[in-house]
Amino acid sequence: LVAEPVVGQTSKIDSLFSFVKNYQQGDTIKVNALNELSSHYQWTNFYHSLQYAEQALASAETLHFNKGIATAKYLKGHCYWALGDSEIAIEMGLESIKISEKDHLETILAEGYQILARSYMDQLEGAKAVAYINKAEKISIKTKNWEQLSRVYNLAGVIQFIDNNIDSALQLYNKALSISQERGTPKIHQARTVSNIGECYLKTNEKLAFDYFNQALTIARETTNRAAEAGISAIVGIALVKKGNYHEADTYLQASLRLSRELGLKRVTRHVYSGLAELRTKEGKTAEALGYMKNFYEVRDSLLNASKTR
Repeated sequence: LVAEPVVGQTSKIDSLFSFVKNYQQGDTIKVNALNELSSHYQWTNFYHSLQYAEQALASAETLHFNKGIATAKYLKGHCYWALGDSEIAIEMGLESIKISEKDHLETILAEGYQILARSYMDQLEGAKAVAYINKAEKISIKTKNWEQLSRVYNLAGVIQFIDNNIDSALQLYNKALSISQERGTPKIHQARTVSNIGECYLKTNEKLAFDYFNQALTIARETTNRAAEAGISAIVGIALVKKGNYHEADTYLQASLRLSRELGLKRVTRHVYSGLAELRTKEGKTAEALGYMKNFYEVRDSLLNASKTR
């Protein structure tokens, strides 16, 4: 059931959910199904993804099923990263890597490296982020895992973009998109890549940038990649503020705020609050701008203190 291709993301999730609900044996098949269900919720609902990964991990540890443990831990790591807790994400990534290295689980090992690359990127540890994404790239090329390799190149591009290496970032994004299109990998991951390409053009070719943004939003909605939709809407809203299209900017920013808060995407929420503060300032609504800045600092501080609070 887990391996059989099902038409449509929703049908696949429904099939897995039904299987997990009705399958009573606590064996490795159940662990694999729970991990697969967690994987399908990645980028669409991180709370659900985390819930199923935790269930998979508990069962896998009881069975001493190392592959299931390593998979559940990298899935949990990705959820914690998305929900703004990089320290726990790194912990989960390291534990997944330790098991994967010992048992030669190369595909899972590359996922663990990506967790570390994302988390260190957020902590502005650029050298560590580059080192880990390079390790993930080598494995993905070796195993010819094109879906994974496409995601690796996209993340490598983000790391370069943050370091203001725009040309390098654009090259990596285009490589990621080309692999995805040529190899027919799941389209759900293309939304972010297309939007990232748009960001590279924002300062030099505004019209082209917005063409990419619109295409990215269409892909995100078609594939129900709600995390991508929230992030891209924020990017578009802030770009529209700078263009002076205040009413349209507010529409995108408010839509992003609703979705990011629903999904628990604190980085996106922080980004939106910053954009709304700038927008209200330009509209002359100083009190509202101050309110959004207060919200911005609260989310920022919660990101910094999430692990200590937990």
